Amino acid sequence: MSIIILCYNKSKNLAGSFHNCYGKKTAENILHSLPDDSSCDEILKELAFARMIDRGLNDSKNNKTISNEEMKQKIKQWQK
Repeated sequence: MSIIILCYNKSKNLAGSFHNCYGKKTAENILHSLPDDSSCDEILKELAFARMIDRGLNDSKNNKTISNEEMKQKIKQWQK
């Protein structure tokens, strides 16, 4: 099953197709969407962001989520 997402970057939006994995073609699409003068750090940030989105969508699809209230409680525990 394909999941279509929009990967944000500063220059434009890129529609990427994920097939339950983060592949070479997706990375290539992201690279081509970036300006030619992008730094290595900018490229890595975009690739990491796309991966995080993919993982989050997969978690959501597989019901591996928590409620907002549960998250609020976790944050309160971290702040102690």
